[in-house]
Parts: sequence; structure tokens; C-alpha cells
Amino acid sequence: MATKIISIAWSEITVTIYCIIRRETDSYRLNDADGAFTAAPADPYLSLTEDAIIKGLYEVSESRTVWTDGTYLVVVYKQSGVSPSPVADTLIGAEEIYIRDDTEVIVDASIAALLDVGSGDTAVNHNTGGVDNLRAVTIGGDGIDGVIILAYLKSEYDTGGRTLRGSSITKADGRWLYDMMLSSGLTYTLVFYKEDEYEPNNVEVTI
Repeated sequence: MATKIISIAWSEITVTIYCIIRRETDSYRLNDADGAFTAAPADPYLSLTEDAIIKGLYEVSESRTVWTDGTYLVVVYKQSGVSPSPVADTLIGAEEIYIRDDTEVIVDASIAALLDVGSGDTAVNHNTGGVDNLRAVTIGGDGIDGVIILAYLKSEYDTGGRTLRGSSITKADGRWLYDMMLSSGLTYTLVFYKEDEYEPNNVEVTI
């Protein structure tokens, strides 16, 4: 099980910092008692420890269970009383993290806002049409991180239409972070691009 590290830099030293971690697919929260996600955790407060050298840096690592793919919301508080109390404590930070294969994937917030997996009935990913068939790679075969993939209906794209039907983004190995959900029986134009690094490349796929 991979180690996920939650950290925050805060202006005060020697204070008590904790966080709550929510899995966005089902709103389950992490239970600090055993590291599992559940609807009603007995202890949803995960304590952060201040770094011994970098004062004001608070961190916690978590590797007790495998985290499923998807988005997780981390909300961080400064504790004011004897026990954690999100109602009374000061909220000092919040972020979304993206997990794939039990590992955090860094996605720029402006790019993440574009992602829409689609609403079709068929999962499409880098293995559609064969193993790694739609993986983003260099000429030498190395994976390319952060390539955006946008899906359009071919019939619309060819006539200038740009209604987005699904999207994803690649990890460091060039494989997709998320499956798209596209509709069977239709042909799509997939546009791969990464600004200043990967020229737009169009691929047609029939689902």
C-alpha cells in the first residue's frame, strides 16, 4: 500500500493540527482508528505532526489501506480546545487530491476543472483498441504526463462542432488518469494536447 502524505505550512509553531479526509465518490471519511473509509467513522480526525527541523510544517503519512481511484477532499484545522471540534476550530486549509492506483497524481487545478468523464455507457481509456493503444508517449516510447484528451462526436467535429462529450488527462506514464464514458455505436474524435509540449493529435475511435 502506497504512502500518501498530507502536509501544510502554517504561520504558527507548536500548535495542534488535524485533518478530515473525505472520499468524494461516496462521501465516506477516513477513520483514524484503522485507516479505512466509512460512512460514520469513530475517529475522523487525523493528527498532523510538526517537522522537527522545518518549524511550521505539519505532516502526516497514511498507508494503512488501499485508496480507491478518484478524488479526495482534505480539510485541515487548527485545534483550539482539548479535543478536535470542527465547529469551533479554525479552518486553515483545504485541497483536493487525485488518487490513481493508490498513488497521488498531481493535477493543476485549472486543468482539473475541465475534466468531465462523460455520460455514455462504455468506458474508454488508454487500452481502448488494444493494450496502451491510446497511451500518450514520446517518439522514444516514454510516457507524457499531463496530456489532456478531449472527446467529440466525429460527425460534429468534422463540421466545426465542439460539444465536449468526455475528457481525461494522462499520468506520468502517459496512461489515462480517468476512464471516459462514451456511447456505444458512435464514432468519436479524440484530441490529445499539452500546451507548449505536445502538439494537438487527433485519433478517431468507434465505440
